[in-house]
Amino acid sequence: ISNKLYQSFREKYSYPKIGDILISAAGTIGKTVIFNGEPSYFQDSNIVWIANDEKKVINGFLYYYYQTEPWIATKGSTINRLYNENIRSLKVTYPDISTQKQIAKVLSGLDAKIEVNNKINQELETMARTLYDYWFVQFDFPDTNGNPYKSSGGKMVYNEELKREIPEGW
Repeated sequence: ISNKLYQSFREKYSYPKIGDILISAAGTIGKTVIFNGEPSYFQDSNIVWIANDEKKVINGFLYYYYQTEPWIATKGSTINRLYNENIRSLKVTYPDISTQKQIAKVLSGLDAKIEVNNKINQELETMARTLYDYWFVQFDFPDTNGNPYKSSGGKMVYNEELKREIPEGW
């Protein structure tokens, strides 16, 4: 939508605050994210959020509580939906604020470690693919002197079965 229309909707309708928990309310219901303040459009009822009193339950705790998928959806003819009544009927049990903060801190720390590990795994996978390509597609594996085999003049022979040149002796 245009920025002008977006701004008019922001003025007319409610809008989440930074830190509010956004909940998917259609299709795959109950998926949650913590709103980071990035300009977004929320007026189609597929995304909902709860105006939460953080004097009782902090959003960080609610985020992880909602991860347990406590939602009971209304079965529609084509897609599941989470309606206001479904949300209102959810009974949230919670410990004191101090314990909530500890729980949220531990779980967010684990999430951060998981994210770092996923990035490391992606980087290692990229490196493995690159290494595979150099060694087994381009045949530039280290020769006996540590130089790249093919580009250092390693002997290549045509292989009839593979219909391409490969290092001699392969």
